[in-house]
Amino acid sequence: MPQDALIAVPWARQNRHLHEPPVSPGTPKLTDGAGDADMTGQKRANTQAGTQQILTGSSKVSCREPDSRRAEQIRCRRSSGLLTWLRWAGPWVRADSPLRFLSGLILAATSILSTGCAYFWEDITAHSPEGGFVNDMKYRLQLLFNPPHPLDVLAHSQDGDFRARAYRQLKEPREYGGSEEDQQKFLEGLIWGAKNEPDVVARIAAIERLAQCRDERAREFFFRVEQSKEPVLYYDREVIVQIASLNALGQLKDQRAVPILAKAAQFGASLDVRLNAVRALRNFPSAEAAQVMVEILRDEERKLPSQRQVALQHEARENLRAFTGRDFPAEAQPWADYLALNPPIPAPDTNPLIRLVNWWEGR
Repeated sequence: MPQDALIAVPWARQNRHLHEPPVSPGTPKLTDGAGDADMTGQKRANTQAGTQQILTGSSKVSCREPDSRRAEQIRCRRSSGLLTWLRWAGPWVRADSPLRFLSGLILAATSILSTGCAYFWEDITAHSPEGGFVNDMKYRLQLLFNPPHPLDVLAHSQDGDFRARAYRQLKEPREYGGSEEDQQKFLEGLIWGAKNEPDVVARIAAIERLAQCRDERAREFFFRVEQSKEPVLYYDREVIVQIASLNALGQLKDQRAVPILAKAAQFGASLDVRLNAVRALRNFPSAEAAQVMVEILRDEERKLPSQRQVALQHEARENLRAFTGRDFPAEAQPWADYLALNPPIPAPDTNPLIRLVNWWEGR
């Protein structure tokens, strides 16, 4: 470097006031002690921020980049979402922060696995029958990546939660090209589970799976129980099983279910049973179901005000509103008068737009 240049640099630093704009007499100077300290601190902060941007690669370059590099960036922007996520999570996965890297990895694995596995949380918190940390970890990994077949679970496991999961995962053989013998065994297994499963959760799962079957023999099971009065389904010793059975019966959309639901709605063992029976009757708009709702309102009106079940009256009124499209108070007489003049209950329209218009007109 020329000697003149070496002399010019310190001269410019010493005489930088020559290049500053003139200051008016009334303007305070920024070169006092406090001002210099503030200016120095601001410069130091700006310098550190700029250094951090350079280290993290987030600073922007104003010069024009070569065409090859710009083409590569365009290809990266058009790449898959995974590369986009990796570029966004770059500061989190730096090698100088292993804790942040581990946290990001766990978060990503959790989000990916939870979207692809309905029982992810149950699997990662399960405990092996043998016990112990190592056995638990092996058991959880097996459940995550190599789950057992539902039939194997039903044959060997005694865990109620796993048996309930197996019942829900069972596939109907007839729908997948299975033989009639396989279909018969499938139905017999579900019926046995609905009757005899010792765990309530597994028993409910078997009942719900039976209601989803397309085989008519599964549907007939719900009505045979009403004739035989077996202590299962609606007559189970557990109230929660009775509720699940009534809800499953309401999903069948079979008119033979109306007398069963009507009896449960009027004479159920508990208020929860009666409420769920009334809600299930909403799937059967008919004059018979409407008369049952009127009887429920009339029975509640005969009680003392402190003993009336307001929730039951509300659900009965909601059913009548859904059946008729009219809105009367939760009293028996107005609804009875209207049903006497308009006995037929129209079937609900499947078009959602028409149902919305009918609801709006009947508000």
